[in-house]
Amino acid sequence: MSERRLTDHLDYMRQAAADACCFVEGLSKKDFLGDKRTQQAVIMSLVIIGEAATRVMDGHPAFADAHKEIPWRSMRGMRKRIADGYFRHQPRCGVGHRANGTAGAPATIACGAT
Repeated sequence: MSERRLTDHLDYMRQAAADACCFVEGLSKKDFLGDKRTQQAVIMSLVIIGEAATRVMDGHPAFADAHKEIPWRSMRGMRKRIADGYFRHQPRCGVGHRANGTAGAPATIACGAT
């Protein structure tokens, strides 16, 4: 059962990342920053990724240790920053977008982008 739960958490992360990519697909930075619904959808996806990362770290530490290339702590911290700072949150210029202003992955894990 424990192993199945690990795969569940990883699947949640993959799905939330894919969802975030879909939400911003085709949007310019300006359009994204002007669309509160899309911002909220991406934020929720990031919270899901962070929560699942936390559960992997807490429930399956050997797996997390074996995959140090994945930024587990950063994802957990991102979730905490979003949740703790929700009412102060203001989208930053690069949220969900690459430097050229086109839609991109909100997190490295999302689309495998660097």
